Amino acid sequence: MGGQSYVLVADDDPLMLRSLQIILRSAGLTVVTVPDGVAALEQMRREPPRLALLDVMMARLNGLEVCRAVKSDPALVGVTVFLLTARAMPRERQQGLDAGADDYITKPFVNADLIAKVRAVLAPAKSA
Repeated sequence: MGGQSYVLVADDDPLMLRSLQIILRSAGLTVVTVPDGVAALEQMRREPPRLALLDVMMARLNGLEVCRAVKSDPALVGVTVFLLTARAMPRERQQGLDAGADDYITKPFVNADLIAKVRAVLAPAKSA
């Protein structure tokens, strides 16, 4: 996969996981999917992704817990984290950002918007 060139998607809803995989792969992205937060952390520690899309509500470890773990792990310093959730209240969004999330995306989302946000993260940094 070549160091940080893939997107990790963690969601305990198999239909959402498959949908995200199809959406991102159709945009030409390399995607690895996992069914929960524990598997997400294990995968990231084996091979850090460039971006992790984490569902907030997951069994074992939720997206907020995974996000905090990623942001406090020096080995994962380059990983961007987007939280995905059906919870759209400002307080819940703030909890996600307080956990260190780089973005907070509410479901349902517009596929093109999600792809644009993901591509912005994966685009090589341009020197000014």
